[in-house]
Amino acid sequence: MRARAGRVWLERLALVIASPVLFLLLAEVSIRVSGVQTDLARNEHAQIALPVWLLADETWVRDRQTKLRRSGGEPIPAAEVEWLYHFEEARYVQYKLKPKIDVEAVNPFNEIEVARHVTFRIRSNDDGFRERPFRPKAPGQVRIVTLGDSSTFGWGVDAEWTYQRLLEARLSEWIPDRFEVLNLGMPGYNTRHGLGVLRHWALALEPDLLIVSFGANDPRLVPRPTDALLAADDTPLGALRFAALRLHTYRLLRRLLLSAVDPLRRERVQATERQAPLVPAVDLDGYRDNLRAIVELGRRAGAPTIFVSVCTRDARYVEAMRQVARASGSGFLDVGELFTQRVDDLIAGRLYPDRVAHYRALYGRAMRDRKSLFVTSDGCHPHQVGHSLIADALLPMVRRALGAAPVPSPTLPGETGQRR
Repeated sequence: MRARAGRVWLERLALVIASPVLFLLLAEVSIRVSGVQTDLARNEHAQIALPVWLLADETWVRDRQTKLRRSGGEPIPAAEVEWLYHFEEARYVQYKLKPKIDVEAVNPFNEIEVARHVTFRIRSNDDGFRERPFRPKAPGQVRIVTLGDSSTFGWGVDAEWTYQRLLEARLSEWIPDRFEVLNLGMPGYNTRHGLGVLRHWALALEPDLLIVSFGANDPRLVPRPTDALLAADDTPLGALRFAALRLHTYRLLRRLLLSAVDPLRRERVQATERQAPLVPAVDLDGYRDNLRAIVELGRRAGAPTIFVSVCTRDARYVEAMRQVARASGSGFLDVGELFTQRVDDLIAGRLYPDRVAHYRALYGRAMRDRKSLFVTSDGCHPHQVGHSLIADALLPMVRRALGAAPVPSPTLPGETGQRR
């Protein structure tokens, strides 16, 4: 009798457990088959649907709340959002490219390019980084891994015009078929994201050299430091959260919730003045610590570091990178100084005349008043000319870091006369 009662109890327990599991399984299959949208949410405050992960991102929401308040509720332009469709949440780094995409994107930070429908191509590999797949390192291959933000990513230019591709081509002229320069940069990243990329992706690639470029986003004012945002990712709770994100059921429920509880609604926008003050994404001390940690992790893996400062508007962060580079014996390239030194040669047609002519035709009279357009697309992101300058400046630094004898800087394409 007791045995029968035990069996009945076990059957009922199995039914209690199996019923919700079966329900969730059916719901998951139904959502997948139906093709219902789980990752975009319509919002009256934007011209197009918003990625749900953006509505869940308190930094983006706070920034948009402030802009909506200042603009009197003017809808978010489509161009400011559409490019974010190509990104998704990712453990350890907040977000990165969706895997295996091949799309044309517009640079929303350049009004001329938006008006003329200028696009650039973004392709991603299986790991959600730009362009080429990560393959096992071949015997004798020298692998250089680049970490950084949108300037390292190559925002606004096709992959063949990023400094990584250009540097690889120049190195291959030195020793053919030996060098590989991989691009692990991502728009919006700071040094805390960089540590996540290094630990969970870059070190597994067995780099021989790291080129590291952060500083544009570290001083950015945000509701919570990046370190606090990413703290849970290394815990079992973080693993559970990102496992749940694979379920369409969970994503649909989140979309419905964020549509119902709109973080951009009027009363929330008006309340931004009463919210807690913003703080740096990575403060200056944290920035130094993160740079030192990157150098140390690279050193343990047998990979020296070259630091590159691009579009870092806070001079304290530029100087901090310079100091860490000096103290650690790492290379350092200040791209702001490089661009300033070379812009007159570009204007005079002594450097890259074909590429400069391309941008003169594209930007027209705007280049007369904004010298930055000779090297960047928007005052920050290097375009084809800017990436060419970076690649040529890095070439002798890379050779020295890899143990080659110091060499003079190369003659730049299209250059005439003596170099300064």
